[in-house]
Amino acid sequence: MFVRLTLLMVSLIGCVTRLGASEPQADDVAPLVGDEQSLAGEFEYFERKIRPLLSEHCFECHSDRAKTLHGGLRLDSAEGFESGGDSGQLLVAGKPEESLFIGAIHYEEMEMPPKGRLAEADIAELTEWVRRGAHFPPAADQVPHANNTIDFEAGRQFWSFQPVHEQPLPQVADANWPRTRVDSFIMAAMQREGLTPAPRADRATLLRRLSFALTGLPPTPERLAAFVNDDSAEAYDQLVDELLESPQYGEKWGRWWLDLARYTDRTASWLPQTSQAHLYRDWVVNAFNDDMPYAEFIHRQLATDLMPQTGAEDLPALGFLSLSPAYWKELKLPSELIKVIVADEWEERVDAVSRTFLGLTVACARCHDHKFDPISADDYYGLAGIFASTRHLERPLISDEAYEPVRVAKEQVAKLEEQVAKLKKQKPLPQDQIDELAATIEDIKASTPLYDTPLANALVEESMYVVRAGEKPEQGTRLEYRPGPRDLPSFIRGNPNRPGPIIPRRFLTVLSADQPEPYENGSGRLELAQSITTEAQGLTARVLVNRV
Repeated sequence: MFVRLTLLMVSLIGCVTRLGASEPQADDVAPLVGDEQSLAGEFEYFERKIRPLLSEHCFECHSDRAKTLHGGLRLDSAEGFESGGDSGQLLVAGKPEESLFIGAIHYEEMEMPPKGRLAEADIAELTEWVRRGAHFPPAADQVPHANNTIDFEAGRQFWSFQPVHEQPLPQVADANWPRTRVDSFIMAAMQREGLTPAPRADRATLLRRLSFALTGLPPTPERLAAFVNDDSAEAYDQLVDELLESPQYGEKWGRWWLDLARYTDRTASWLPQTSQAHLYRDWVVNAFNDDMPYAEFIHRQLATDLMPQTGAEDLPALGFLSLSPAYWKELKLPSELIKVIVADEWEERVDAVSRTFLGLTVACARCHDHKFDPISADDYYGLAGIFASTRHLERPLISDEAYEPVRVAKEQVAKLEEQVAKLKKQKPLPQDQIDELAATIEDIKASTPLYDTPLANALVEESMYVVRAGEKPEQGTRLEYRPGPRDLPSFIRGNPNRPGPIIPRRFLTVLSADQPEPYENGSGRLELAQSITTEAQGLTARVLVNRV
């Protein structure tokens, strides 16, 4: 794929709190908002009986006016009740006996409000509200649903979203001038503007253009002399093949890709040093030199670990995501603040993938529907859930079985190094003990084959949850990684502390034939990669060609 694309370019050169249980699933949450006219009586009941109770006993900690939102839970909107908090689903409309909210106010497992149990009459009123369906009047600041604001069918008609079709060659005045199909389109465009091609470049100029374009380097004097003096008809084609097969071709064009991938050799000083980032760089260079098909190039960077035909040697491809920027998380801070930092990281992943492969700024839809493109806020959270279900982790470039002895040895070395660090703080310095431990460390390393096996920056299928370290916000935050994927709620105005409805992990609506199907295989990374190269293949191909 890469060679074929660059050949197109070459043809032009010669011319021109306990809140830590499971997350709610989309189909488990009963809707709390209904038709305003048919539910007018229920809304009036809520405003007279229920809202005053919530305002007096709950909103101080669980509303927009809370100084610190407790447990990631808001009770001042239907979206807050639907999405729940860190403990998961809060209500089962019509079933108070199955509702965590009702259990909490009965002081069964949790005790809410914590300052004192509600009066029995208030508990009975809230229980009755849930039994009647827990209808909550719609709020003015709900996340707008895309199907009410975006005409996706009209959006699909935009030219760049259309499938790619082979176009008939235009008629040109000089049929002998075009050497390739693309030359015919260039010639036709020039004719429309009243332009004529420049004279064909001399052989020395042609070689310099070709060499700089494919390798980024000037030709050697020997190569220049040989090409200038070679009058054979095959000389140019042979030179193109020679330059495409040179290692400098992959190095030149791989560097172009690494800029898109936000590549860096080293991480920020406060992060564990990324000593093996070069493995991703080398993988990209080799992919260009091996002429890897572009679809495979995308699949491997997003989900090579989930592909059937893959091996440990392919893991460096995941550096596209695993080398993404990571932001400092001071876990002494309340979880409400750390949630914002984590949400910013997810946004960066969505932005990098959508910009690089699709040329779209999907991250602009985190807070609201995109102002210019047919991309909804639901589309954004459908993608963000994929990256919320993915953990960045170093993985060895050998099989798990072969690495097991290495893992055990590294754990032993880490414990011994901790002992050495403690000894070095003692006075007087116990040098004999330190030397003995140092010798033991070297023996373990020397006796463990493959101890220095490189670790690639890779991914695993685990979901991150930001939860409180204790019952109170001031007790800090804990990051939990749990097996299996998670769907994110939409965040009202982009704020993860103001959750809205749960959005299944899925692809963009405008690039799907109909309403996109939820991703069901793990995090959805492989399904996303396949959607980019199938459902969005027209846009994906155009974006790559424009970059070249």
